[in-house]
Amino acid sequence: MASAAAHRHNQPYEPVRGIPVKWDKQALIDHVKTGMQVELGTLPIYFCALYSIKRDNGEWGTKARANILCEEFFDSAMTIVTDKATALQALETIVDQGEGSIGVPDSHYSVFVELYQRRKEWDCVEYVDEPKTDDYKDNKVAYSVSVLDAYAEPLTTTDAIVWQLSLAVNAAYCYLLQTLDLCWHNGDRAARKQILRNIHRIMIDILSPAAHVLVEQQVGTEGKYAAPCFEFYPAGKDPLSPADLFTALKKELESAKAAAQSQETVAAIGKILLSLNGIITAK
Repeated sequence: MASAAAHRHNQPYEPVRGIPVKWDKQALIDHVKTGMQVELGTLPIYFCALYSIKRDNGEWGTKARANILCEEFFDSAMTIVTDKATALQALETIVDQGEGSIGVPDSHYSVFVELYQRRKEWDCVEYVDEPKTDDYKDNKVAYSVSVLDAYAEPLTTTDAIVWQLSLAVNAAYCYLLQTLDLCWHNGDRAARKQILRNIHRIMIDILSPAAHVLVEQQVGTEGKYAAPCFEFYPAGKDPLSPADLFTALKKELESAKAAAQSQETVAAIGKILLSLNGIITAK
């Protein structure tokens, strides 16, 4: 008969619903898991808000964008959970940053409430609704052959850049998640310092500019623009190793650059490719 622990491990993940009667090991594990899910689940929201505010606005909206990616994302004290004390420390950090609280003025939650309340005060991109990378292909607005050869026949279209950029953004997002994961179990000080540098570079110099180029691409006939999808990459397949994912990201960006129709877009993607040189890839 399978043990209770093994049975629990095979059950679908369920977030905690409240404070436990007793902080035992399983309660700590469940709460840390829920906290991690909240943290990771808010990343696409942060990024979508960041990318939706047009870059030519230099007033309040631009300042608000800066608050979305602030220094706390790159805190060198990111917690490695090894016991009760570090588990509680991690949970306290999550709450203090505002992921689970509405009472902290500078929390992410409060920043986004203010962003929402003042959303008509700056110029924003009108995204397509519920974006999916496959929809770009199905609507024949954005496809050339992926480096993963997901589809056999390329489509001839001036909008091929959108498909390639969407794949590149997905790959960059997954590479960011893999890099964040390294911080949770690597205690070597020198290695963590390099990981944090990689996180900063991926967020600021790779994922964000790639998404900004993506949201500048108009799709369909309703005057709307492409949006980042934040999907797993590669779709429907087992995860790649960090090194293989980095290689795929680079190839997707190169394919997007080749598909670009304007010199401005070519230059923007070229700058992103140069930024990849500063990342030391994990094995």
